[in-house]
Amino acid sequence: MKPLIGLLLLLVLSCKKDLVMPDESLNTIIGQWNWVSSSGGFIGATKTPKSEGVEIKLEFNKDGSFRFFENGKRKQKGTYSFIRRKTNVLADTAFLIIMTYHSLNKEPVPGLPQAISFIDEQTLFLQEECSDCFSHVYKRAE
Repeated sequence: MKPLIGLLLLLVLSCKKDLVMPDESLNTIIGQWNWVSSSGGFIGATKTPKSEGVEIKLEFNKDGSFRFFENGKRKQKGTYSFIRRKTNVLADTAFLIIMTYHSLNKEPVPGLPQAISFIDEQTLFLQEECSDCFSHVYKRAE
């Protein structure tokens, strides 16, 4: 009986919980996204997979984890969360996503907050929170 109770306890404790979204619309982020373009910076540059010679994919999971792939190889992983506040760039209140990067033997490093919006259910728009930063467009992977 004791081994069965121990096994059940292990199963319950090992289950990952889904991230609680602060707004139902943010559930749209779950899934894989292919990078389409980035624009901004001091000179107003535009970057694409073709101009940079790289394919980038972001994967957001229900449990609040994400993975970043470059040319099919995982380059980063971490967790994400949302906050709602007045943004520096948009001068309005919006949801911001904060992706915290995790690597072996190092403390987690929070990334730059980015205003998040969806042009439609297939198009993700991320705007970095600084004056000369970039905005990024992703399309849902098929």
